Amino acid sequence: MRKGWILLLMTALLLVIGSGTALAAAFTMPYVPQNEGLYDTTWEFLSRPDCEQCHGSNLADRHHSIDFVKIEGNCYRCHGFENGTIQPVPRECTTCHTESPHHKTVDAIEGRCTACHDPNVVSDFGSKPLPTYDASLITPAIADCRNCHATNASADLPKPIFKPGPVDDPSENSTHHYVANAGIDCAKCHFGNVSAPVRDCEQCHDIGTLHTIKGHTVDETGNMLVERCQGCHSNLIAEMAPPQPVAVPTIDSFDIYEGPILAKVTVTGTNFGEFIKGYSKVMFGNAEAPIDYWTDNQVVFTVPMVNSGKYNVRLVNMKGESPQYRVFTVWARPQINNIAPADVVYKAGGEVTITGKNFLVPAVDSVKLSYGATQIPVEFTVVDNNTIKFTVPTTLSPGSYSVRVSSPAGEASGAIGGTNILNVWGVPYLGSISPTTAKVGWTISAIGYNFGAQQGASQILVDGVPVPATFWSSTKIQFKVPAGLTVGYHKVKIKTFGGVTAEKTFKVY
Repeated sequence: MRKGWILLLMTALLLVIGSGTALAAAFTMPYVPQNEGLYDTTWEFLSRPDCEQCHGSNLADRHHSIDFVKIEGNCYRCHGFENGTIQPVPRECTTCHTESPHHKTVDAIEGRCTACHDPNVVSDFGSKPLPTYDASLITPAIADCRNCHATNASADLPKPIFKPGPVDDPSENSTHHYVANAGIDCAKCHFGNVSAPVRDCEQCHDIGTLHTIKGHTVDETGNMLVERCQGCHSNLIAEMAPPQPVAVPTIDSFDIYEGPILAKVTVTGTNFGEFIKGYSKVMFGNAEAPIDYWTDNQVVFTVPMVNSGKYNVRLVNMKGESPQYRVFTVWARPQINNIAPADVVYKAGGEVTITGKNFLVPAVDSVKLSYGATQIPVEFTVVDNNTIKFTVPTTLSPGSYSVRVSSPAGEASGAIGGTNILNVWGVPYLGSISPTTAKVGWTISAIGYNFGAQQGASQILVDGVPVPATFWSSTKIQFKVPAGLTVGYHKVKIKTFGGVTAEKTFKVY
């Protein structure tokens, strides 16, 4: 009995569509060109006689009453001046008028569209009530105007209603977005949704005018263009729309219940229905998860960019939301708070302790020392969720290394509250100082290596007393001869975590 009912329904649908084509051949449905009345366009389609229908033909008086002429007396703003003679002005309006002022009128701003536009094309803003019938598979509740008004519209399609580019660029004036130049709030038509679903378009184009706008449903000879229907009725496919789900979704299981952001999750169950844009959703807490695959009994989605934690996951179809949910745990990335010690001696090796959190769930699987583009893996032990210990390789060259900790949830490459920089100190070497003869206040440069990239706790010792550095790098240090030094010879040493250099001597005179 059920099979017979389905066959009868499909036969009826085919008969209706087939008869619709026959009716279209017998009855020519009127279409309305979109340039009827004053339309939103660039001026290349207009000429002076078109403008004079509203503005009159006495153009000289009209232009001489403009404020910059009447008040400033600035004739040359329009008239050129050449060989002592004021030049005439071109009498074609579009030579100067390259943008539309019409949507700055009171009528336009207050939504009285039919004051200029043909009522077969538009209705006054908000004058027609929006349909209140329940949404169905072919209701254009979520269709996008750009299905027809595409950015790459060809000659047989309408002008694009949406085209990227600055709204004040005259090349964009062929779109509805030109009204933004008049200071009209975009939200007046879009209601905060820049995709402008058809329900919003009906504020100015009611059902009747939507179906008669040229290019939507019939060609110029009256033949029905079913493919154009799909621009708004996006689920109208071939002879019939996809079947509705019989009930709300039922979730049976996930293939994984925990993982990092961007993980792929497969959901199995029943009554998911066919995917319908705007209705078929995976709700991940309060966020909507990207959908990769959707059938009646299986869905694959991507974990959205959310914080770590537990989230209730539900499926939604046209019938509603799944009554049950499954909990998915988004893993937390590991976090480094500090390392200690942060300084080690070259070739000495030793053990360093990393403190932080999220080292166990999921377990850290990599600890590396980063020096520029070089990544050096090290042996490590996860002591607990907040502690990792690793061994410093004795082969590390002197320098500063960034400690990186990774797990399946991501990587920690910085520190919160402390440091993740491990300094490997070589024995410092002082090769020379210059000048070797100086007065108090003069700058002396110490040249060598293994001084360390930054001074930190390192010191310049003059006769065993620390003096301030004015410059510090791993190969060069500068300081001023301190006040109070007596005339004669004085000794300089550099002390770092790696040791103390041999002394060099300079003379104060």
